[in-house]
Amino acid sequence: MNFVSWTEVANVCQSIAIKNKNRQTNPTGSVIAQEFASHLKETNMAKEEHREIYLRDVSSSDSIELYFRHKIYRCQSNFFNSARQNLYFAPYFTRQMADQISETNLVPIGEGLSFVSRIKLIHVIDTRDVRGFLKEHNHPDAVRAAEIIRKKHRAKEVLMLMLGEPRLIFVSPVTKAKLAKKLSFGTGAMGSRSCTFDDLLSASQ
Repeated sequence: MNFVSWTEVANVCQSIAIKNKNRQTNPTGSVIAQEFASHLKETNMAKEEHREIYLRDVSSSDSIELYFRHKIYRCQSNFFNSARQNLYFAPYFTRQMADQISETNLVPIGEGLSFVSRIKLIHVIDTRDVRGFLKEHNHPDAVRAAEIIRKKHRAKEVLMLMLGEPRLIFVSPVTKAKLAKKLSFGTGAMGSRSCTFDDLLSASQ
């Protein structure tokens, strides 16, 4: 016999409630899923990990433009659960991207974590509806941002993080080698990771 925890149940309910498609086709079910997930958390039946900063590798010029010009990060929708509890987003610039940024940035940027942005909204969107979603949220350049988001994204859905202003926190970037001394980080692709501000500040020393 297999068992699941209330935390897993809450995560599934949250995943159901967050999707635009579910809200459109079954709004009652989406509301029930959201209410049940909230009830499990409020009664401490479901436990949430303490997360603050969502970390992801940024290794393409499209991702750079989305982050700095449009204040957006996008990735596959299956990363929703690992992203949703975070309050901030920190892009990890690969060596190639760091060199590219430094060519036009007044402040030299090296490989690693340098910038942090507040997460304003995390949403799973039907890829075809990205432009409309951005216009609903008064994005100043919805057409161009939607074009970049949909470029090379073949999946039916996309996970979007709407971000605040990028803030330069570390002039000397926090590398994966530094992170590995404090956390269980390897030096390869980062994948979908989270940490606290205390973790990041400690690793930067």
